[in-house]
Amino acid sequence: MKQILFLFLFINVFNKLYAQNVIPEKPSKSEKAINEVAKETIKKKPTTTTTIKVPETAIIRVSVDAQAFLYVDGKNEGSINKDEVKVFNLEKGEHQFKAVSQENNSVSDVLLKKIIPSEGSKFITLQIQNKIHVNTETTGIKGASTVLSDGTNYIGILKNGIPEGPGEQKGKTGDGVSYTYSGNFKNGKRDGYGVITWENGDKYEGQWQDGWRTDGTFYWVDGAKYSGHFESNKLSGHGTYFYPSGNKYEGEWTEGIKNGQGTFYYADGDKYIGNYLNDKKSGQGTYFYSNGDKYVGNFEDDNFNGQGKKYYINGDSYDGEWKDDNREGYGTFIWANDGDKYVGNWLAGKKNGQGTYTIPASSGKHITNCNDCIKYVGNWLNDSKDGSGTCYAANGNILYAGQFSDNKPTGTYANNMSSQTITNNTTYTFSDGSTYTGNFKNGIPNGQGEQKGTSNNGTINYTYTGNFSEGKRNGYGEINWSDGNRYEGQWVDGWRTNGTIYWSTGGKYIGQFENNKLNGKGNYYYTSGDRYEGEWKNDMKSGKGTFYWTNGDKYEGNFENDNKNGYGTYYFVSTNIYMGQWKDDNRNGEGTFYWASGDTYVGNYVNNKKSGYGVYTAHSGINIINCPSCHVYKGNWANDNMDGYGECFDSQGKLIYSGQYSNDKPTGNYPNK
Repeated sequence: MKQILFLFLFINVFNKLYAQNVIPEKPSKSEKAINEVAKETIKKKPTTTTTIKVPETAIIRVSVDAQAFLYVDGKNEGSINKDEVKVFNLEKGEHQFKAVSQENNSVSDVLLKKIIPSEGSKFITLQIQNKIHVNTETTGIKGASTVLSDGTNYIGILKNGIPEGPGEQKGKTGDGVSYTYSGNFKNGKRDGYGVITWENGDKYEGQWQDGWRTDGTFYWVDGAKYSGHFESNKLSGHGTYFYPSGNKYEGEWTEGIKNGQGTFYYADGDKYIGNYLNDKKSGQGTYFYSNGDKYVGNFEDDNFNGQGKKYYINGDSYDGEWKDDNREGYGTFIWANDGDKYVGNWLAGKKNGQGTYTIPASSGKHITNCNDCIKYVGNWLNDSKDGSGTCYAANGNILYAGQFSDNKPTGTYANNMSSQTITNNTTYTFSDGSTYTGNFKNGIPNGQGEQKGTSNNGTINYTYTGNFSEGKRNGYGEINWSDGNRYEGQWVDGWRTNGTIYWSTGGKYIGQFENNKLNGKGNYYYTSGDRYEGEWKNDMKSGKGTFYWTNGDKYEGNFENDNKNGYGTYYFVSTNIYMGQWKDDNRNGEGTFYWASGDTYVGNYVNNKKSGYGVYTAHSGINIINCPSCHVYKGNWANDNMDGYGECFDSQGKLIYSGQYSNDKPTGNYPNK
């Protein structure tokens, strides 16, 4: 009778041990190798430092006999409590474990208790056979089987009723798509290495933290692939995206879109290196064509926009303004083959408006339809000379000044006679003492001519060459000052109206003038490489405009007295964004700040700092500083710190603290009881 009772108790204990996964299934060949290493390790006298050789990739569990800091291969893996189990994914090779007491920082009183392969031998075997592609349908992870609080099914190791260690989870997304996750868990959440496969064929494999994907590779069923960093399960940080078309992007991401510096490789051999904003090429960048052409300059909305230079494989080059991939605005095109050069305005990729076309005198060529002419100064329409213009010979003589149509002069060509130079015409002295040589009408300067101004000592201060009407500069003309500054463009009754002024320091302005000052709309290019496009008043930025910094920052909004004033949006190269009120170049008044991390602040600013009432929201998974579990802060601010009365809410919107703050910290009991 006693024998029967003993046999019954033995069978009962055996079944319980098996259900708890204490007795493993028969190990495979690879598992035997790992188990042999473990046995040899356990046979040894316990020591503070243990070295093991792992013949294949495996999951290893470690525990100690007293609270300690655990070091694996020299890296501090944090604190470990007595009898607590920590799990590590170890690659093939030799690995060292060391435990250090937390009480006296000594290794003498803490011993490694055991180092054994973890339960779930089939899972380990599949990792050994193919650690990248785990066949979740045939993976058998031994351990408890339970239904988690979110309704998903779990098979694997449990600790205090929640997943801990290797396990398998099956469930459905909010959209009803089934998935299977095989990998590590910590505190009931996916943590460490794991693989998840959706029923539509998409798959992710890599690292997890607190249930979120962090670093790994995502495969889409259409053939796309992303390898890199994730935040809140979205592509964020640095990563590489492989498109099904063969294109590839490598660079920075924010919440699933390209933001920041990156390189895009096109399947046809083209390549772009530069900045992105909201998934589009924006800011400074370089585009390399597969045929050898290259563009260096500004981008906006994925196209060449703003100032840029394009180098052609045949040696030609264009340096100037662009709009939607076309030459548009002011720019210089140089033909490498014969040295021809055009400096002036463009529209939709063609010469339009005022411009100067010059042919080298040594070339033996002449301007089309204009014999002996090597320089044409005047108006253009769709790449043809059209409107008022002047033709010059190599010696500076005016061959023709008058109207053009369809690329041809409409009047008698060489009406000024090639043998007659400007200096041979009658000289006229203006009331300010400047002198004029050129064409006249009724004794008054009219038509093409040259005006020179002199100082009291007789030094020439400026030289103007261009058109006159009724004794005043009218039409197109160029003026060069003795200090190196220069203006070329339109004149009305002696005043600059629309053109380009070049400063000897390297800056330039292209746009409208009034009373010889920057007034109206225009673009200013600074020597630093910065530029402003917008409205002006009395030589100062005033009205709507956009300022571009060479570092990639951009401001769009209102200006007054040369500073940001009123409402505007500032785009940082880091992809942070501020939208709101400004005063004298500082954030002042109501505004919203968006951080690349996903954090937001909506509230008041004073001199660029959060001051007054405001609401700060931390992105998913991150708490507000000095406030554990706080996801949203609503309250008062001073000098960028939480200061005064405020309230903290968790990610579910539950109030966890209300009270006073000082220097970014709650002063009362946190959280409220």
